Amino acid sequence: MTHSHEHSPQGRVVALLSALALSLIGVAGVATPAVAADYGNVDTTKDGSIIIHKHVQAGSTQSGTPDGFSSTITSDPVPGVIFTSSKLTDLDLTTALGWAGVPTSVPATACDTPSLSGHTLAAGVASPVTDSTGKTTISLTHPNAVGAYLVCETTSPSNVVDKAQPFVVTIPYSYNEGWLYNVNVYPKNGLASIAKTVATPVGLGLGSTASFPVTTDVPKIAANANFQYYWVQDAMDTRLTGATVASVKVLSTGADVLSSYYTVATSGTNVVSVQFNTAGLTWLSTFGQAKIVTTFTGVVATLGNGIISDTAYLGTKAAVASVPVTPATPPANPSASGLVVSSGQVTQNWGDLAVHKVDAGELTTGVQGAVFEVLAAAAPYAATCDSTDTEGDAILVNGETTFTSDVSGLLSIPGLFVSDNKNDTVDADHRCYVLREVAAPAGFILPTTGSELTAVTVKTGATNTAVGYDAEITNTRIQGVVLPMTGSNGIVVLSVAGLALIAAGLVLAFLARRRRQTA
Repeated sequence: MTHSHEHSPQGRVVALLSALALSLIGVAGVATPAVAADYGNVDTTKDGSIIIHKHVQAGSTQSGTPDGFSSTITSDPVPGVIFTSSKLTDLDLTTALGWAGVPTSVPATACDTPSLSGHTLAAGVASPVTDSTGKTTISLTHPNAVGAYLVCETTSPSNVVDKAQPFVVTIPYSYNEGWLYNVNVYPKNGLASIAKTVATPVGLGLGSTASFPVTTDVPKIAANANFQYYWVQDAMDTRLTGATVASVKVLSTGADVLSSYYTVATSGTNVVSVQFNTAGLTWLSTFGQAKIVTTFTGVVATLGNGIISDTAYLGTKAAVASVPVTPATPPANPSASGLVVSSGQVTQNWGDLAVHKVDAGELTTGVQGAVFEVLAAAAPYAATCDSTDTEGDAILVNGETTFTSDVSGLLSIPGLFVSDNKNDTVDADHRCYVLREVAAPAGFILPTTGSELTAVTVKTGATNTAVGYDAEITNTRIQGVVLPMTGSNGIVVLSVAGLALIAAGLVLAFLARRRRQTA
């Protein structure tokens, strides 16, 4: 014989409580062995438990059963969540009157204190944190296990946007005409994540614009909830000037988010924020389970140690409340705020180039006035930078495309891009470039036919010229005009002519003497 509550006040309350608990089903996997139901009267000699499965709010309907026998739930678990149960001490569930007093609905604010109008609550009992499967259990021992319990989500990771709404569970719980003393429940969570990357600067030289696309979730939230705030922030390196937002787009379509939905502001130490306003929050509340890409930009103005670091943050929460007319203001220092989710650090690596231009005849003597351009190497991440193959035009560095050796022969190019920690080759320790000499110092030969090109290696950070240079490039002097010897060429010619006359005179004297001797 089965026992039915359908026609009694107690039965009607149990049915309503079943509907309330079942409304929590939909976003978690079941990892607990199922327990068969009991029958007959409420048994105060039994232990009980509230078995909580915490998973991400899913876009489609997914369900699990209170007895743990079946589940269609596939969404990701949420570890690191703590729940607290508080027993309603004014209700005795061994009596019909006690069952009649069980709340059939729970205000969204019930966990704020916690409190329930018309009821008294015992001190809360905290659960262990949900494990890697999203599961935790609140164990209840007899003879105090039987009762009604307000359950609140009290501690959550920072990426939890939409906390589970308060709910009441009874031990035992009426299910399929039997009693469950170990009840599986499935409170929902909306989660937010953030990912940041970096684009290779187009110009490769100091003064180029660095671009940082940041992708953030718009999580699915409960149907009766609204976003209370939503902001995306980038704590940009102070060596980036003119920091701003280039675009805010919907990832799936590439469409621009209406600029009337948000404002852009800079605060703190170069922190750029995109804050959604009331109209934007209203739009987001109907936009669940999508992603937005916010692209932050800044001009690389100075080199420093060569490592430029940025971290992005997402701050958002939802609640069973109307959309605020004045949403909360983003923190000036998001890294110190518990209201945000961090992307982790993104870095760009930059280095300078220091070359010594010297006289080929004396390598310790610097030569002033040699003019060079710098070009991208065709194989930028070769193991050794020895190829002079190039691609593209001369690189613009701080607004200049040519660089001239100074009085000591030093040629200095203040900043060139090396690598970053997101794109190939990740965090490379060097990048290859090619110098092209376009004008030689006065009195020196301009190299040609490929010898005007010099492969160079740029490493992160500034070169210590007191120790050495990234490269040494020689110049050969122009061959001078033929100089006259000592006494001048005219004297030499006259001397030769005089010797010839003397020789001719000796010959004539010899011939005259022979004639006299033969006369």
